[in-house]
Amino acid sequence: MRAYFRREDGNCRAAIDQLRETLNTSEHLRGNLAVHMGINIQLSAAWTSADGTLDLAELGRILHALVESQTVRGAANTLELSYRTVWGRLEQAEALLGQPLIEKSRGRGSELTRAGQRLLDLLQQLDARMHTAMARDIDRFEHQFLQLFAGAAPPLRLACNFDPVLDECLQEAQLPGWSVDYMGTQKVAAALLDRQADVIGFHQPISEHWPEALSMLKHSKSCFLSAVMEREVGLVVARGNPLHIRGVADLVRDEVRFINRQRNAGMRRWFDTLLSDAGITPDEVNGYGREEFTHMAVATAVAAGTADVCFTLRAVAETLNVDFIPVGKETYFLAGRADLAGDPRLNQLMTTLAEASASHVGYVAPKQVASA
Repeated sequence: MRAYFRREDGNCRAAIDQLRETLNTSEHLRGNLAVHMGINIQLSAAWTSADGTLDLAELGRILHALVESQTVRGAANTLELSYRTVWGRLEQAEALLGQPLIEKSRGRGSELTRAGQRLLDLLQQLDARMHTAMARDIDRFEHQFLQLFAGAAPPLRLACNFDPVLDECLQEAQLPGWSVDYMGTQKVAAALLDRQADVIGFHQPISEHWPEALSMLKHSKSCFLSAVMEREVGLVVARGNPLHIRGVADLVRDEVRFINRQRNAGMRRWFDTLLSDAGITPDEVNGYGREEFTHMAVATAVAAGTADVCFTLRAVAETLNVDFIPVGKETYFLAGRADLAGDPRLNQLMTTLAEASASHVGYVAPKQVASA
């Protein structure tokens, strides 16, 4: 799919304004579909000025990789490009747009400027809206294509945040007909958007602001959104709570050793919000930079005595010799293509999770069953 943005000068603000206009101008968009084990829609966008043409789609990928890796070299490695190529693309973009898109920060690598972040946001919004606008027609074609050529229905693809109850059901083979990949929230949203998943599962703190990548699901007519269970979340401490930890405010004490989840994990983002609400900076928390990649890993560190406290699920704490201090609850959602709403495999998934979570400590039935 190709969208063109033309202007006779290199003013970045004009480019951004035209990007915003294009978000609501369907005649700029033309479909380019490729079939390879599913239908994939790809966006190509070019901005042309008197000084040259800029590949905005490629630039968006570079800027996103920079946000993730925080270095130009890391972005190059992620995209499997040379350092010189990525740096050259950035220099070309800055010259054509007339504004810097990245800046170096002492001790923190490279980060986007305000103009760079706004441009990335607008490109991601354009891509998301294009996928949403065409999703229903592509779903119908893919379903008919697979019926014609693939014979038996392929497994439904579930990309989701890890959950102990879900994992237990999978291990016990209670959910046939599913292919499951665990991943972080940002990757989950991208998987649905890029049609690499039929259904996604993610957790969202109750009453907290939704990430932009997921908030569009609440208003999408081409997707369903269902709350399937609520999970209790809090601080896990050693049995008997020897350091008398009562809440986040105690984590600034020098003797308290915290262990964190990895960057971009849902628990990490919620914990960062708790710190911000309490007026605490990450530098004040001993161990903030020490990371593990699973709920069980951080809780096990506390149980083993190599850390004093972590922020995770009560359901995980219940399996170890530790104490739990409740902080709040979050809802685990399933979302996916609207045409799957009547699929028996999806109904079985929701029913199985609801029944299994009802028998586990740290889970309750969600107050809001579904929304669209």
